[in-house]
Amino acid sequence: MDLFPSLNKNHRLSFSVSVPLIWPSFRLRLDLGRQQSLAFSLIAARKDRLWLSLVAVPLALTASVLAGQFTLILPLVALAWWWASQEWAWAWLVGVMEACWGIQWAYVGVYTLATYPEDRGMVAAGWIGYAALVACVAAVNRWRYQRKYGW
Repeated sequence: MDLFPSLNKNHRLSFSVSVPLIWPSFRLRLDLGRQQSLAFSLIAARKDRLWLSLVAVPLALTASVLAGQFTLILPLVALAWWWASQEWAWAWLVGVMEACWGIQWAYVGVYTLATYPEDRGMVAAGWIGYAALVACVAAVNRWRYQRKYGW
């Protein structure tokens, strides 16, 4: 079986396969350019949905990890990429990092509540205070740059 890759005049990759043992004159041509152009057109047609990418997906990732549903991580990361901004290629990674911070925040809160059960008020104040501090910094950042999402 021989495999001969080549580029046709539209710069699409096509493969030519000959199988002389079965039929000497049988030659299969497979044009991968059509499938690639369909995939690229679908990717180019996606729309920016920053709220979903930067708020909904990190919350869903945090909930799925805390619930132990680790099989949902890759589909949710793919959704973060799909809904992220096309202006900056790494915007989806911000949503994943937010999910990592959310998971750490939840685990620290659970650990401190389990370690200091008699000081629930102090633990709750620190836990809620940290979340309020992050929300205030984000609000100041949005106000400072006069943009909806902070960039």
